[in-house]
Amino acid sequence: MYFEKGAIPVTILVDKTYKGTLDHGKKFTVYLDGIKIDGKYHLPPGEALFEIGEDVLIHAALSNTGPDISNVYYVKLGQFGKYKIVDDEAYNERSPFGITIDSAAKQSK
Repeated sequence: MYFEKGAIPVTILVDKTYKGTLDHGKKFTVYLDGIKIDGKYHLPPGEALFEIGEDVLIHAALSNTGPDISNVYYVKLGQFGKYKIVDDEAYNERSPFGITIDSAAKQSK
């Protein structure tokens, strides 16, 4: 089986920044580590998963690794660094019953 590694872009519109310098109303892109197998990209276990149009809180960081891509954002802690926001509660693999948005934001500090 032949496979290659690839970066899968996910563009996010910023509503609020808890830490860092991303501006409200601007878009930025995080890149997910993907694996291309038989012509299709797949996300490995542990990578953050996104749905089009969902509200999220993510812990993003800049990466300076890789021969082809540097100074790009990625989701710190993979699936644990991304929260889906529903009715002012933040949900992820570690918080399946939800926590406050402020609590989720403080986890990166």
